[in-house]
Amino acid sequence: MAGFTTGFSFGAKTATTTASAFSFGKPATAPVSTTASFGFGSNLTTTTAAPSFGFGTPASTSLGGFGVKTTTTTAPTFSFGGLTAKPTTSAPTLNFGTGGTTSLFGSRTTASTFSFGPSAATSTTAASSGLGAQVTQSNEALVMAAVHMPRVFNDERDGILTKWNQLQAFWGTGKGYVTQNSSASFSPENPFCYFKAVGYSFMPKTKDEDGLVALITNKTLSDLENNQQASVTFLSGLLGNQPTLSVCVESVRELPDKKTEMVIYVQERLPNGSVRKVSAAQLHKALCQGNVSTQLKTAGVEQAIPKASMSASALKYYLETPPAGLDPILWDQAKKDNPDPENLLPVPMVGFAEVYRRIKHQEQQCMCHQDRLDVIEGEIKSLQQIHATSMSRIEDYKRKHLNLSHRVLKVIVQQEIHRKMGYGILAEEEQLRIKLEAIQQELNAPTQFKSRLSELLSQIRLQNQTLATTPAEGQGQLDKIYMAEIKAHLAQQQKGLQELIGIVKDDLADLALIEAGYADAPQR
Repeated sequence: MAGFTTGFSFGAKTATTTASAFSFGKPATAPVSTTASFGFGSNLTTTTAAPSFGFGTPASTSLGGFGVKTTTTTAPTFSFGGLTAKPTTSAPTLNFGTGGTTSLFGSRTTASTFSFGPSAATSTTAASSGLGAQVTQSNEALVMAAVHMPRVFNDERDGILTKWNQLQAFWGTGKGYVTQNSSASFSPENPFCYFKAVGYSFMPKTKDEDGLVALITNKTLSDLENNQQASVTFLSGLLGNQPTLSVCVESVRELPDKKTEMVIYVQERLPNGSVRKVSAAQLHKALCQGNVSTQLKTAGVEQAIPKASMSASALKYYLETPPAGLDPILWDQAKKDNPDPENLLPVPMVGFAEVYRRIKHQEQQCMCHQDRLDVIEGEIKSLQQIHATSMSRIEDYKRKHLNLSHRVLKVIVQQEIHRKMGYGILAEEEQLRIKLEAIQQELNAPTQFKSRLSELLSQIRLQNQTLATTPAEGQGQLDKIYMAEIKAHLAQQQKGLQELIGIVKDDLADLALIEAGYADAPQR
């Protein structure tokens, strides 16, 4: 349908050319919009819309009168982790292979399709990235000027302002004025910030061919587990609901701040019947497209991270290039202090927020380890109980087996006796009797087992008799000399006590006499 917009122009007649619109999966025709331009003495001007592209649905684009391009799209609603949604009107047709005419990842395309390869038109992206680089470079220049030579007052007050800007730069927050009309924003990433350190993170062992991509969501773990199928359906819809593609969930784990990480991968069924995984880089690129990224953010997906290890060249470049704003000396020292260079990677920590985030993740990981240890401890206790029960049963079965063996032996003996009754002794039985007699003689020999057992038995009996005749504790008799000394000592003690009792009696008599005299004395 045609859209009508109005704009103002100053006597100039505007004319634009018609460009085709691009969509993912099928060529689309750009909608034509009629623009009425009001000016001073100018005629109405009819223009066509600028080229646009969307994910499955062409977008409507119009040009304002002042040269500002505005794009109007309808925000879709959908379902992810329990969030109800309204699907888009036309799903994109994605192809993760290398031979289709509608390939999303830089494969062969026709003139009417859009490709993300190096030969595709990326003027918008290039322009936006160039603008971002210019803004970053401009802010860095302003930061340098604010820290070293601000020119606001053009007198001695600029020196005080310089110190204040330096202090804010050291903090990594605030705004520093360069001139009366320009200022610089201080962030923790600026090269003068002091709150920087280097930590270590575990390098992933998965490869790009494994196709694992982690989706960081603001949903709780229970929400994702209860609505996992709905989430898979939603992701399949974003990828075009193609029958050759299937979204699989590798794992789901809880993160701090009530967030959850869902690791997914996509399997593609090829025309020859084989199945392969879409690489992590391709899947991550597909999920970071404009419309898809917007829908994911609306659904609660905050970030998509490919879980793939770095190549040798990329790792070498990362280690040899210090991060922006970090002292190269500190970076070199961090590389030397790496406790496990094969598995750990130095990463910069800028600001207290990053340290706090790492602490939260560390606490979360410790909680996961503790929960796992608790589960293992419970399983070990359960296995110990089962082991103890099994050992008691084994002992019981051994005892029963021994009893049954004796009973069976007795039955066999009685059976042989009844079976051999009336027969003469055989040669085998005679040889067996000779062996048994030899064993009996060996046992009855003076220096063999039976004599030793008899000797031990006699010693035990003698020891018991000795213990029986020994008097109990407290019934022993002392020597006569010691008894005489004890009696003499007790006699002296008794005599001393008698003397002490006499002295006490005399003192009591004296006290009674004093009290009587005091009572008879006249009162004054």
